[in-house]
Amino acid sequence: MDTEQPAKSVAVIGSGLAGLTAAHFLQRGGRRVTLFEQGAAVGMDAASLTVGGARIDVPLRVFTPAYYPCLTRMYAHLGVASSAADYSLCVSHAGEPVWSYTNVHVLGVSVPVPDGLWAATGAGARRRRVTRDWVRLLYAALQMLRMPWRLADRRVAQLTIAQYLAAQRYSPDFAEHVLVPFVAAVMTCSLRAAAEYPANAVLDFVGRVAFGAGVQRAAGGVQEVCRALAEDLRDVRLGTAVVAVEPGSDDGGCCHVVVEAADGSTQRMAFDAVVLATQADVAARLLSAARSDGLLDDMLRALRAVPYEDARDARVYTHTDASVMPADRAHWHAVNLATHATGCRVTSTHWLSRVDGAAAGSCGSGHVFQTVDPADHRQLRGVVGATHFRRALVTVESQALLDTLHAAQGRRGVWVAGTYAAPGLPLLEGCVRSALDVVRALRPGPLPFAVPPLLSHAGAPGAAEVGLAAGMRRGGVVAAHYACCGAAVAAGRAPEPARLAAAVRKRRPRAVLAWAAAAARWALWTLGLPALALLLAVADLVLCSVLGTHVAARLQDAALDALVGLAAAAVAVLGVATAAPSRVRAFLG
Repeated sequence: MDTEQPAKSVAVIGSGLAGLTAAHFLQRGGRRVTLFEQGAAVGMDAASLTVGGARIDVPLRVFTPAYYPCLTRMYAHLGVASSAADYSLCVSHAGEPVWSYTNVHVLGVSVPVPDGLWAATGAGARRRRVTRDWVRLLYAALQMLRMPWRLADRRVAQLTIAQYLAAQRYSPDFAEHVLVPFVAAVMTCSLRAAAEYPANAVLDFVGRVAFGAGVQRAAGGVQEVCRALAEDLRDVRLGTAVVAVEPGSDDGGCCHVVVEAADGSTQRMAFDAVVLATQADVAARLLSAARSDGLLDDMLRALRAVPYEDARDARVYTHTDASVMPADRAHWHAVNLATHATGCRVTSTHWLSRVDGAAAGSCGSGHVFQTVDPADHRQLRGVVGATHFRRALVTVESQALLDTLHAAQGRRGVWVAGTYAAPGLPLLEGCVRSALDVVRALRPGPLPFAVPPLLSHAGAPGAAEVGLAAGMRRGGVVAAHYACCGAAVAAGRAPEPARLAAAVRKRRPRAVLAWAAAAARWALWTLGLPALALLLAVADLVLCSVLGTHVAARLQDAALDALVGLAAAAVAVLGVATAAPSRVRAFLG
């Protein structure tokens, strides 16, 4: 607690994950916190449902530790348990499945294995073509994780994902019917907006999710997260509309929050600092009464540049109607994406009973679904809940202005936190990282758990940590994010020989196998990948010089087809082995 000076007062506006995180850790750090929420319930859990005796998050929220390091560490600190989520995927276009994969669990790792590669029909050839491009994209993402400075290269950072896919000759089936719909589903936006996402943001996400530790969810849902963050807050004002925020003066004078009562009267409340944990456009509107002397112009410009699709919020329906699933039950997966011959959005349906059967409960037929943007919501049967929400988008231009926003944080006592205020895709990780960044600047002493650092010129002598706390470097947060976050996703540390010796001495085959897997992963990451990248670059140069670009590309495609087949066969064999008798399963984990 802060005993050297009177406790400073902080207003936190908004009770989503960013607002709850900021309020919780500021109060734990000795600040007097007042949390304002316009709704009647805490925002993060306001739309969730109880179906068949089980709590269902609306919208469904999952995470992977590789892309959500701050969120994962905060959950661990709060004691929020997580459970594995099945995120097998099927993508359809105009009613016909284009591509899908099933998760096979091998040695404790969830491995996505593409389905139906060797079907004798035209669908099999299409799936092989898409899988070949999927492998190419994973390799490109893996290279950038291993050499993260490439994400800041102008040839990637200045391209949209659609431009990148076209420049790299990815097939239209993969680009238009698989990857862009996948991005649109993750970001709950239109296909056009998804195509405009920065290529480096998408590649960074794909690499860290694909080579991370699998998809998880809070075992008790976001209700448990909200309870852990909000239960000790002393001053929570629900149903309170904030209509304006007046920044403090140059000499450190108080900020003022203007709230409106039900009868239309207003109250002006003074605070030492204000944290705007709202959508970017709402924050800009609340600050619109700021003095026009230029001190907050940069912040307002950056907030107003964050794009939204105001014309149509994402619509979410929780229901029991299986008609939204693929017509052939064999194509049902945990996540089902569908694009339509005419339409600008992707329909995303989560089969909740498959994603996490323990959490989904049962209702009616025993199957519970959550559909975002159905083609015709009026045709849905068995609807148990409906809501809508907005999510900030990212473009090449808005990503560049994030450094401007970061540098302007804290001027006149005004801070912002939310998905849009942190680099990368606007997901829950951005809420937590941006909120913790503000907390470190406003509270004395360190946080109760370590936050992964962002370093400018990562790895260089004298590299400075980028952040908002005293002594940290302001601005440059985008480059620091891409330089730091991917570096340790798959590598980890070299396993200690002493652990192997102990496992052998104690006759623990599972521990020996785990050590060998860690050693192989570390060696591949540290030595194998750079060597492979160099070999492939030389081979590409030689083939193009000798055979010409067209023939060389055909040979590369054939080699990738063979690699896909071998990988699928190997994983299938291991998958069968994991379903063998109990002794084999116990050994393989």
